[in-house]
Amino acid sequence: MNFTKMKNDKLIRTLILWLFLVGISLITYDKLPFLNYSSYSPSAIFPFFAAFLFILLIGYKVERYDKWLIIFMIISTIHSLIAGAIYNDYNSSFTHIFTLIIGFSTFVVIRFAFLNKSDNRLYERAIFLSLIIPISLGFLQMINTFGFNIGFIYQITHVFAAHLFQGRIQLTSSEPSWAVMHLLALGSLVLFMSRRTKFTFTAMVILFFMSFSALGYGVLFFSFFLFGLITKKHRGKVFVFMGVLIALVFILVPFLINVFDIQDYYIRRFDYRYLFSREFLATDASGFVRIVYPLIGWIQFIEFPLGHGGGFFYTHFREVITNHFLYGLSFESVQADYDAVQNTNARNLWMKLLSEEGIINLPFFILFLIGVFKKCKSNLSRYVFCLAISLLLNFDSYALVDFWLLLAVAASGYLDKREAKSIQKTRRLVLFKKKIVLSKRLYNKRQLKKHA
Repeated sequence: MNFTKMKNDKLIRTLILWLFLVGISLITYDKLPFLNYSSYSPSAIFPFFAAFLFILLIGYKVERYDKWLIIFMIISTIHSLIAGAIYNDYNSSFTHIFTLIIGFSTFVVIRFAFLNKSDNRLYERAIFLSLIIPISLGFLQMINTFGFNIGFIYQITHVFAAHLFQGRIQLTSSEPSWAVMHLLALGSLVLFMSRRTKFTFTAMVILFFMSFSALGYGVLFFSFFLFGLITKKHRGKVFVFMGVLIALVFILVPFLINVFDIQDYYIRRFDYRYLFSREFLATDASGFVRIVYPLIGWIQFIEFPLGHGGGFFYTHFREVITNHFLYGLSFESVQADYDAVQNTNARNLWMKLLSEEGIINLPFFILFLIGVFKKCKSNLSRYVFCLAISLLLNFDSYALVDFWLLLAVAASGYLDKREAKSIQKTRRLVLFKKKIVLSKRLYNKRQLKKHA
């Protein structure tokens, strides 16, 4: 009986591993030709959720900090259902609960995989293989950015993405901002995994920089800012890097835009005089949405600190935007949100938490994050944690796969082991060099004695 159980457990663990590998491989794909689920939900959520169900069969090991996330989910679910009854909108409640389950299952599966197979090269190969098509397509898209018109690029992109952005790097995602997020999340893991992935990492760095994404640069800057606050040993280097990044964004990027005569809606964002002016919010629709919508969430929290319920950010959206940001209705995208108000979201998970969960439930999510951070023992895992937090600046869905990926890898200790191995190799190399130097000195002394 025990033998049969062990055999079944081994089979289930194998299935979990392969579903995890499939999920990792699909992170960059918003849709597939045969699975057109959503423009903004990676196809990876399906294999991750299936793997989570199998994990439940063999027994899910609850970590200490998991209890805070579970409590958060329970309170959020009850609160959302109550709000659904009040506003007669259970659809928003069910959608919210679904995203909670997807986020939790993604975190559990990725952490489970990295905890149980932390030294397995399969992960590196899976991530590498998953990036071949997006990176190749990204470089073709980059060529079009510089004025070329290779039409078949858009046809190939349309196979994987519902929306096309001509002259932008969007990989296999439906928006350039999602593509940049994938480059940051997967790129950081590729960098820290092994030397064999350096070529892939270099390609991703080029695509990231040439994406000309103010959001991407901002997230990277903020992640290093957070890391600089929590680290002591490398604080000076971190702030030097931040200074270099600012120089690249406001000096080199405008230079490249001017040299290649790139004309599009986003290029003015790299003029700091425009970016930090009143004109920016009045003329840039995307900038308005990314800055004002989170402010609306903050205003809602101030007016009702207990929260409006998960999925019900939209309930006072029209009222707030009419009273405080009426000029925003001149933008087509904002007017569309105003008309179809139930599709509106906060664009920032922290503001979503404040406006929807309120002061009662928010602390449980923060306690969960603190628990994960305590598991991070190395600088690598701490930076990945900071990057995960930074991604939430402009994404507000609990089903954000990249966020849970980074958080799970940081919590698993995978990167801590990587750093420890790297330190050991460095020490061995230093000792080996010292031995060579000492042996040379001894040899020279012997030679001097013979001649004397």
